[in-house]
Amino acid sequence: MDGHGTSNGCDAPMGLDGRAPETSEHTPLGHAVARYENGALIIETTQLLSRLTSLEGGVLSDEARTVETYRRADDPERGPLLEMNIVITDPVYLEGPWEMTWSKPYSAEEYDFTGVDCRVPFRN
Repeated sequence: MDGHGTSNGCDAPMGLDGRAPETSEHTPLGHAVARYENGALIIETTQLLSRLTSLEGGVLSDEARTVETYRRADDPERGPLLEMNIVITDPVYLEGPWEMTWSKPYSAEEYDFTGVDCRVPFRN
């Protein structure tokens, strides 16, 4: 089974069956594999191109790995939430894992998902 996510409005294909990458090529969006575990969607991405991650000069190497976790949570005061967590490891530029967690109010009626035709001219 395959799925698609988005990154900065670009289509990012991801395997949902644990398949290995077809090539060793590194790309701007990398190779993503998703799975469901304990009620959460977990997306692991490898084979990213080394690049700047922010205008402030943050950089990741081509050895970086990201693990994104998405799950629904219920807060008695805020209502249903979508909890998101990302862990980035990079043995070249990071001394240890970098982690960030945040949550957004969730209501299926509030969101419209639309397709985006993304053709970004990336340079290698």
